[in-house]
Amino acid sequence: LHSFPTRRSSDLHIDHALTLLSRLGPVELPVQLTGDGGGGLVEAWASRDRDRIAVLVWNLTLDQSKAGGAPELDRAVRIQLPGVDPSWQATATYLATGVADLATTARELDIGDWPTDDQWHELAERSRLVSGPLEWQGSALELTLPMPSAVLVEVQPVRG
Repeated sequence: LHSFPTRRSSDLHIDHALTLLSRLGPVELPVQLTGDGGGGLVEAWASRDRDRIAVLVWNLTLDQSKAGGAPELDRAVRIQLPGVDPSWQATATYLATGVADLATTARELDIGDWPTDDQWHELAERSRLVSGPLEWQGSALELTLPMPSAVLVEVQPVRG
């Protein structure tokens, strides 16, 4: 007998994390992390393909006592992309507690051992990855990363 997996909200949904990883391009780009948490708490992986740059940035701690989230570990992130045309469109796709978060949604719906058909539909609707625009700040993009979270930043020419 198996019950529905209602993991802690801090456990980022593995399917969504793999989806974000799969959207990285085939050519890895160098990344330099500086500042408070850079290279420890905050990590990044950058890539490109023919007409797109993708940067996956995540904020996680190894301190399991804070795995459910810790506002003091939230970080402001500045992604500098010198030489990129500022007319290019920038989008962010977040995965965080309460955003594309299956476990939190399951708890909110009070799912017991297994979801009903209606609950499956609601889970699918409320746990989707959603992308939104980012505004350029000169040659950089700025965002806030809650802990825990991951965000895929994609920059590409405006399609017309």
